[in-house]
Amino acid sequence: MGLEARGRTHLMRRSYRTTREIMDFATLLYRNRLVDEKDDDILTPDLLNMPNGAFPQIILLTSPQDEIIRIANEVADFVRNGMPKRHLLVLYTNEVDDLIQAIEARLGKSSAIDPKETYPGNYEWVITYNAGAGLESPIVFLAGLRDIFEEEQSLRLSDNERETLIRDNTRKLYVAATRAGQRLVITYVGELPAVFKEMLAK
Repeated sequence: MGLEARGRTHLMRRSYRTTREIMDFATLLYRNRLVDEKDDDILTPDLLNMPNGAFPQIILLTSPQDEIIRIANEVADFVRNGMPKRHLLVLYTNEVDDLIQAIEARLGKSSAIDPKETYPGNYEWVITYNAGAGLESPIVFLAGLRDIFEEEQSLRLSDNERETLIRDNTRKLYVAATRAGQRLVITYVGELPAVFKEMLAK
């Protein structure tokens, strides 16, 4: 772009995007899952000077189809209460077509898109975790987490493979959670993993 940035970079140690409650949640999740890891990959912001907001919401569901229906209903409720569609982002582990169709069934055609395929406008964004790393939004849904936790328990993994996968997934979840500026909504199918139970108990 013709901009000279060399020598002018600055490592940011404060989050300017999210709330104290969301940053607390993401940091605690990271540290509880990676007890022996250094904190080099996470921000250590001045929490006292961050804005306060709602504590992240965790919704338990019984099946993947229930998860899709619930997310579509939650999204529709936000929009009907005046939230612009472009202020909502859903991060999902699987193909996003079914989620997009469920949202469109409630809010109309082209009300939701995969932003890597369509130029973003006033749409609900629905995208996979890997593809959505650079996005941010006032309200973020983290969906399909059961797939992430089940993958980590696969008997096909060696101890080293499992350790690497847990580390990579934890970093992915930390980045995903901190995409949220005001509200973070987490959906989980089945019994909640121990790490979330421990966090809620605190």
